[in-house]
Amino acid sequence: MRRSVADRNLVVYLGPSFRGGDASEGTATRATGGRVTKAVTAMRQPIVLSPGIFLASYVARPHSEARDNSDLQEGQPMNDTQPRDIVEHASALPFDATVDRLVQTIEGHGMMIFARIDHAANAREVGMTMLPATVLIYGNARGGTPVMLATPSAALDLPLRVLVRQRADGKTVIAYHSIATTLRRAGVPEDLVTRLGPAQQILPAAIS
Repeated sequence: MRRSVADRNLVVYLGPSFRGGDASEGTATRATGGRVTKAVTAMRQPIVLSPGIFLASYVARPHSEARDNSDLQEGQPMNDTQPRDIVEHASALPFDATVDRLVQTIEGHGMMIFARIDHAANAREVGMTMLPATVLIYGNARGGTPVMLATPSAALDLPLRVLVRQRADGKTVIAYHSIATTLRRAGVPEDLVTRLGPAQQILPAAIS
């Protein structure tokens, strides 16, 4: 049964049963000044109420403004609904070559690839399809450990990670959270905030 519950601060997603994971977009209702409107939303931090209904914080845009991010400029956030600390760069290489180049660059700078998550392969295993998308989790204990010793909660955002994905137009791009912004938000001392920045700065140069 579809129900709507909304106030000035909350939005309720109306859709199929929520079984965990993220919902990148959906139709939501919200009440503003006594007026109920619908919008395409980018969901973050869902709170499950019951099958088919969950609360979420969101960034909304009208249906008429919904678009992909194929016109994204380098170094800019992935789209209008993404946090400003997500940076995306276009690659001059195809998808597989981009992944290989990043791995070579990361390892060539004395860091390790701790994990490689192939989201498209995982989707195929459950009978679904998606464009190529791989996350590389990487770093070096010498770089991250002092940060975590100073602010233990920073371990939630380490090691570093970079997403390599293929857009609908066939272009390959990489994306990552600005680690300086992330660490500053976590309360890491300022003298350590910029410690890991160089490990991200090598990525765009490797694929240009």
